[in-house]
Amino acid sequence: MAKENQWKKAPTWLYPPDEKDPQLFNTQSAVDQAWEDGWYGPKGLKRDEILLSGREWESKGQLAAALGKDSRYKDFSVNFKNSWEEIIQKLKDFEGSHDVEDEPIEEE
Repeated sequence: MAKENQWKKAPTWLYPPDEKDPQLFNTQSAVDQAWEDGWYGPKGLKRDEILLSGREWESKGQLAAALGKDSRYKDFSVNFKNSWEEIIQKLKDFEGSHDVEDEPIEEE
């Protein structure tokens, strides 16, 4: 069974395709229409954006910088004492437990 996407249920804040200011959508019909028009939520969750755990990194610092720029990961930080394997596993666990997605959301 597919996981329910909280950003597709009213009321919710969604961001327009141009990533400018979010808007509150109070009714389910308004939320559905916004998604059809390219709105998304939360900011930083773009349909074509690859999860950080799936990218290649040259350094732990480069990963840490990317984390700071991506709002999907605002509560995650890199412990530089951990090995790459530990960091990536913790990142994958975080993505799973915080519903961070990189695939398009299937329309029902």
